[in-house]
Formats: sequence, structure tokens, C-alpha cells
Amino acid sequence: MSRVMKKRQAEPQGVQYVWAAIEVIRNQKQIANMDRISNVNGPAAELAVKDGLVVRR
Repeated sequence: MSRVMKKRQAEPQGVQYVWAAIEVIRNQKQIANMDRISNVNGPAAELAVKDGLVVRR
């Protein structure tokens, strides 16, 4: 029986920065949209969305 492994594109440290940025933005009582997150993390945010670690609404 073989297990299928999914390779992620985003680096773990970059994803942690994205989650921290979302938390800071939410603590400021603002909506954490992709514009605000991308200003802080840039391409790491887009890769986290592609990997399904962050949901874009």
C-alpha cells in the first residue's frame, strides 16, 4: 500500500509569518484581506493560498 504525499509550495516559516500577520490584522479590528497580508508577506501569502493553508474569501 503506497501513500500519496502532497508536496507543499510554501515554506513553513513563510506560512507562520502569514498566520502571524493575519492575527495582528485581526487584533487591530480590521479585515485581513489579501492586500494587507501581501503588503507584509508578499509571495508567501499566495503560496499559502495555493496550498490550502489560508482561505481567500
